[in-house]
Amino acid sequence: MTLENSRNVPKFLLFLSLLILTNLSLEETSGQNSQRTDLQNTSARDWILPQIGSEQKAWTRWWWMGNAVTKEGITWQLEQMAEQNFGGVEISPIYGVEGYEEASVEYLSDEWMDLLLHTVSEARRLGMQTDMITGTGWPFGGNHVSTEDAARRFEVKTFQLQGGQKLKNQILHVNRRNVAVAPLHTLMAYSHNGEILDLTGYVNDMGYLDWIPGQNSGRWQLIAIFNDWTNMQVKRAAPGAEGQVMDHFSERALSNYLERYDAAFQPLEDGLLRAFFNDSYEVERANWTHDFFDQFQTYRGYDLRAYLPAFLGVNQPILPENGLDIPATELTQRLRADFHETIHDLALNRFVKPWLAWTHSKGSLARNQAHGFPANILDIYGAADIPEMEIFGQARFRIPGLRTNPDVSHRIDSPNPLVLKFASSAANVEGRKLTSSETATWLDEHFMVSLSQLRPHVDMQFISGINHTIYHGATYSPREEKWPGWKFYASTHFSPSNTFWNDLGDFNRYLANSQAFLQYGTPGNNVLLYFPVHDLWHSDTRNAGTPYYIRYHNPDNWFYGTEMGNTAERLWERGYAFDYVSDRQLRQIRVDNGVIHTGNTYYDTVIIPRTGYMPLETMKQLLQIAQDGATVIFKGNLPHNVPGLHDLRERLLERDELYGALDFQPVGIHGIYQANVGRGRILKGNNAGYLLSYAGIKREPLVDEGLDYIRRRHNDGMIYFVSNLHGSAVDNWVTIAADAGYVVMFDPYTEKTGLAKTRENSSGGIDVYIQMKP
Repeated sequence: MTLENSRNVPKFLLFLSLLILTNLSLEETSGQNSQRTDLQNTSARDWILPQIGSEQKAWTRWWWMGNAVTKEGITWQLEQMAEQNFGGVEISPIYGVEGYEEASVEYLSDEWMDLLLHTVSEARRLGMQTDMITGTGWPFGGNHVSTEDAARRFEVKTFQLQGGQKLKNQILHVNRRNVAVAPLHTLMAYSHNGEILDLTGYVNDMGYLDWIPGQNSGRWQLIAIFNDWTNMQVKRAAPGAEGQVMDHFSERALSNYLERYDAAFQPLEDGLLRAFFNDSYEVERANWTHDFFDQFQTYRGYDLRAYLPAFLGVNQPILPENGLDIPATELTQRLRADFHETIHDLALNRFVKPWLAWTHSKGSLARNQAHGFPANILDIYGAADIPEMEIFGQARFRIPGLRTNPDVSHRIDSPNPLVLKFASSAANVEGRKLTSSETATWLDEHFMVSLSQLRPHVDMQFISGINHTIYHGATYSPREEKWPGWKFYASTHFSPSNTFWNDLGDFNRYLANSQAFLQYGTPGNNVLLYFPVHDLWHSDTRNAGTPYYIRYHNPDNWFYGTEMGNTAERLWERGYAFDYVSDRQLRQIRVDNGVIHTGNTYYDTVIIPRTGYMPLETMKQLLQIAQDGATVIFKGNLPHNVPGLHDLRERLLERDELYGALDFQPVGIHGIYQANVGRGRILKGNNAGYLLSYAGIKREPLVDEGLDYIRRRHNDGMIYFVSNLHGSAVDNWVTIAADAGYVVMFDPYTEKTGLAKTRENSSGGIDVYIQMKP
């Protein structure tokens, strides 16, 4: 039906569904079946637009170059931003500008804190908020980080001895970059017959070993582990804040790092800042901390020192007396997978969570970029109050006439919504309202970026679930500075000196209107897709101890071409609305009346891509989810193995018992098998689409027209944000999956709203007439 005036419709009698459309064509189009999309010239804010405050508006990273800022300059630039509909700034001190050294203000000094107070006060006056990076440049570090607290890595040296021989070599390692002797951490000895000795206490201060193996004890292999440094320095640090990057696996190092912030903020009110920020993890080569072996034993349940030859691959594995009867290659894989998981645990529990608690102690939130961590980034994102992704470079759109630069658009790490979804998935699963994004980083060179280039990138991040845009970025520049003012190299220039500045306010209004809806209600995804990180950790064949970084910039190493990545692409192409979920997050799930609940949203099913290694606890939880009435889907067979080494035999036997209790029977279509478990069921088969369809999970047919979307639930219905990021115009009836009494269209750019033309289709669902240009 077509309703001409939505204000005359008694909303309480109808199921309200709001369709937010971008790039709407309001003109008559040629063709026999053309119809005009029915948008009225009514004010959206009078009708249904959620309230717009500072968090719904665009924010920007604000570089204070050399901290050479003044109160007058701060006020002027904030006022300029407020006029262009900005909602907030993130203060990020970096290196200085040549010739302005004397204008630099010492970081965190009384004068600097006074400038911060002025910024917060002026921002509040203008209806804006303020965030601040917990440091200068990136990553966390600086001149107050001691050598003891600096980022570390282990180095290895091996020696061979025969029984009765004395080792003549010094057991030393000199760090080449700072020409310092790295402390010896551990010296282990392994005999050919399986004897293992800890010889660390037998090495004197000069590095000589005061121990001789027995005359008839045969061949010995000695492995020395040194507590070395990465020597990594803070990138783009502010003047006077240069120094070493801190050890992210040591809670002591973090506590010492934060002491200067405790002192600086102690006299100030709590909640001065909306949030503290941590940039992406870019700590090169760090894989170690002082008590790593002790922590490994605590987390994994066995002593890694007993297995160093197998872990390092320096020789044929020499196993302890209770060694397992598994191939040498598999033993090495299991040891290295346990190493990676321990690094994950240390990063999460010794850095992310304590830093989060510290931000809360200041009355602020924690905004964190998890990508790049050597961990399951879903857990790292999910721990933060505001998980943050980034858009770096140009995506590969097929939009006709869109200007691109091949130098930045043909990269393997070009923005992809399936990668961006990792941050929003964690937010959705953990019940966070906001997912932010460092937006338009190096979209092109300075003054080469147009708003027409920015628009599809912003829409792409919206459909990936990001709803809090933070531009990258704006540089503080004195008002009197000659054009083009101060600039930061790796950014799109969101500052008054850019030629698009006077038009940016209109673009920011579009963005705020969109984000107001995208922050409203709760997520509308209904499928959870499991991230089998243990398969990645078990597949690592690099040098022992090389961190397995899950970076935004290397998705070909951990996402593209994997079973999980292929499944995600298939679900996306078919129109299924999904979020990724980790092992830890799965264990938080509860089921009510067959519906999976987590955070503040709910899902109809969880699907497991082809997976080799799944923790026994995860498998038990999936069985419990089915037992409680939900549907669990496995693409392919059930996982054939459990990760890691500890209690391996016992865990494999328990897994076999769990699997043995499942009675899979063919359902007769598409090669699908079903096992009834309690009040629910487990399905398995080779085609994710067939499995989801059999489970009764609706897909969104609008993707068949080349449209992209994301959904939000609200009390009266469903919100859709729809964008056409492909090469062809859409001028057609489009089926939507949601039930609807009527459909309201809203153009977030023109702010026009009205009732869409709808009809009931042959399946009893709703078709909407949509006209959208690329």
